[in-house]
Amino acid sequence: MQTENIMKRRLITSESYSHEFVKLSANELFFSRSQEYKLNSSEIDCYGNFWSFLFADIPKDGLVILNAPQKIVLSGLVGILVPPHTLIHWQFLASKIKWYAFASMNIYPKNFPQDPHIFSLSSLPGFLNETSLSTLISTNKLIHTLPHDNDNIYAANLKKLIDNSFMSNQTLNEFASTLNISKEWLVKYFKKTYGIPPIAYRNKKRLMQAFILLHLQNNKILDLSHDVGFNDLKQFNELFKQNIRTQPSKFL
Repeated sequence: MQTENIMKRRLITSESYSHEFVKLSANELFFSRSQEYKLNSSEIDCYGNFWSFLFADIPKDGLVILNAPQKIVLSGLVGILVPPHTLIHWQFLASKIKWYAFASMNIYPKNFPQDPHIFSLSSLPGFLNETSLSTLISTNKLIHTLPHDNDNIYAANLKKLIDNSFMSNQTLNEFASTLNISKEWLVKYFKKTYGIPPIAYRNKKRLMQAFILLHLQNNKILDLSHDVGFNDLKQFNELFKQNIRTQPSKFL
């Protein structure tokens, strides 16, 4: 893998964050982000079909994960392995956190954890690849696991259907027919289980996928928006700015 000092860094700023990234390969990137938060605010992140490893030095009791069986309160040096199609509901009790992240579109071995894993770190890692990530996972203390599964089978099955097809445009009626349940009850179960309506969940996954692809590819925004499932460029730009808090063109 190339070393940091010969890689080209890109810096992007918005009203709430400063985001610096390096493209490591055609499928891998590394970024750091210093982000400001409104105290006690919350946000749901819905990941696409890529792996992420997030790490940060979190102020004391400064971050909470809400969609665990019990709330997980995080402090200090923490790393979070995020497999594809993860949903994490964050609550921010610190006004500012500096994140570091490694993201990869590669297909990882089956022995990689399939649920999000949270580690206590002895130090903040530098640039990562698959080998160093595997070493980091095996040598740091696991403090929490965030299960994908939940008690509502209809919500869980709808999530799997969306995860497997989130860049295409099946309707809720089609999903409900597949699962042999009314659309109204399916939406109710999904929102109660995951804290977000199913179409909003799919849109957030598409936006997160686009966010990663913007770092890795040089496609036109119109083409990229279609690739991740949006047929309306205006809608894509509006949702991207609302969720990523800047225009997608800044990443090109």
